[in-house]
Amino acid sequence: MAFLHDFGAYQRHDIRQGVVRRWRYFLIAAVIFALICGQLWQRHHGLMQQEDLARKYGVEAALSLGDYWCYLFQGTEIFVAGDPDFRVNMLWVLIPLYLAFAVGFYPFQDLTGYGQHLLLRAKSRPMWWLSKCIWLVVSVAAFYVVAACTIVLFGLLSGA
Repeated sequence: MAFLHDFGAYQRHDIRQGVVRRWRYFLIAAVIFALICGQLWQRHHGLMQQEDLARKYGVEAALSLGDYWCYLFQGTEIFVAGDPDFRVNMLWVLIPLYLAFAVGFYPFQDLTGYGQHLLLRAKSRPMWWLSKCIWLVVSVAAFYVVAACTIVLFGLLSGA
């Protein structure tokens, strides 16, 4: 039972230090998501101003939450060698890169700081590693919850 008690302490430490105290990273992510949603709204609003284009492309009068979600995570077209018109969707690249940046530094900072003491106290690298893996799942889930909450908030404000 001591193992479970110690593991719970490591987990609480990782969640507190790696998620709660790093709230600024999630706030920045919310701003990024809001800017991207704003870009879609602006494009949609511009198309709605030009009735002939809106009819031609079948643009609906209002955006849905699904439209915002799909726009955030739409990906990019398949690369064909020699295609001069190929453009990488930088928004598609920005989101996973920011996520990697936001979660990538905590294990390193933890290992060079207080985490060294936890690792020595644990006397078990697998327990320390499992704690970091669970923290990573929680952090990534929190990132996507922030995305969903930002989309819902933006949708409510824009009438989606």
